[in-house]
Amino acid sequence: MRSLVRRELFSTYSSCHHRFLRRQSPLSNKSCHIRWFHDGFPCCHTSSSTSSVSVPTVEQVSTEKPIWEHPSVIDVTPLAESLRQHVREFTSQKKESLKLVGILANQGPHRHDAIVYAESIQDNCEQDGIQFELWSSTAHVDGCGDTAVDGIHWIQEQIKNANESQDVDGILVFYPIYQQQLLRGPYKDSITGVYYKTCDDYIRDLVLPTKDVEGLCGAKWLRVLDDPLPTAESNFLQLYPCTALSVLWSIEAYHLSRLSSIHSFPGESMETLSKYSELHVPSCKWKNLTVSIINRSEIMGRPLAVMLAKKGATVYSIDIDSILQFRPNGRMQRCNPADATLQSCLASSNVVVTGVPDPNYQLPLDYIQENSTIISVSEYPNVCEATLLSDRPDIHYIPQVGKVTVAVLENNLVHLKKFNLEQSQYQ
Repeated sequence: MRSLVRRELFSTYSSCHHRFLRRQSPLSNKSCHIRWFHDGFPCCHTSSSTSSVSVPTVEQVSTEKPIWEHPSVIDVTPLAESLRQHVREFTSQKKESLKLVGILANQGPHRHDAIVYAESIQDNCEQDGIQFELWSSTAHVDGCGDTAVDGIHWIQEQIKNANESQDVDGILVFYPIYQQQLLRGPYKDSITGVYYKTCDDYIRDLVLPTKDVEGLCGAKWLRVLDDPLPTAESNFLQLYPCTALSVLWSIEAYHLSRLSSIHSFPGESMETLSKYSELHVPSCKWKNLTVSIINRSEIMGRPLAVMLAKKGATVYSIDIDSILQFRPNGRMQRCNPADATLQSCLASSNVVVTGVPDPNYQLPLDYIQENSTIISVSEYPNVCEATLLSDRPDIHYIPQVGKVTVAVLENNLVHLKKFNLEQSQYQ
């Protein structure tokens, strides 16, 4: 049960998709069932009787200047706009329509977040020439009994209709749907023969890969470099989870470009970013990069670790009860707790990505390298911004990637459309 709760906490819009909501829309209060790293992991709000350092409050810092005016804070809007411009160039041709369907069945505590996320997607789609439809259920699908069974039948039917519809180019299912493990089985992966751990896992694989705009279906993130590299002649569909790809491109645009003195953004082009066909291919500019990811969800943490390792980075994937190391050579190993801790991982990392779904957790800034980059993808303030801005101005900080995530979603849709058009020519 503990692992299920952790999985469901990670597999939420609030922890991955909705970072952009924290300053733009009021969120309902949520309780967290797991207290992350509460023993031995420093919190910048925790005062010490021996400490003489006065930590300013967020209000004190915010009265001086908005956070975006601090030189160490990075606004990813230029990157998002560049990605959206790529979409507009495709839709402006008007040769083919582009339609995205969102399926909303969640009636639980995250429904509000999903609705706000859907509204943001709709606004972007309208501006960028994409038709967006939201198929929403009013029935309570979570729980047990006839209502839950009817709920999953509704979801199955909607996904089937969208899969078979000729005018639907992409499908986006809003997770989490099922908060409990009561509906585990009899759903079995037809490829691996293994029963799904949760009902949401089963639902993810109902979406056709050629319409899965978030790249979540299948078990492709269970391996690092075992998959064959695509070639220019192959019909390999390269698609990646939106939040994970938005973080990777943010690292490439703002951290790696800063180190190489190639400031890609602010700018008007995404030509310096790794293209879809290159995301499997190692690159020398990533080989000296070490990244700590405090999140191992199937939506963000794990695929991001795999993607970064494929590019050539060394990655520490930090979960509540273990630390995994993803190596550029394709190997993954569980770290010895005596040798690898959160503090030691942070001390050896150039980039830290935090996505802890706990309002009480905050990143221990004292252990982070100078001139590192922190990227937050949590709905909660995992970073004490007051302390960061006053005491660690050397750290570059990306407080949200939500705009980039939505832009990546649109680019994934365009990529799906192009792939399907190319495949139709050979049929």
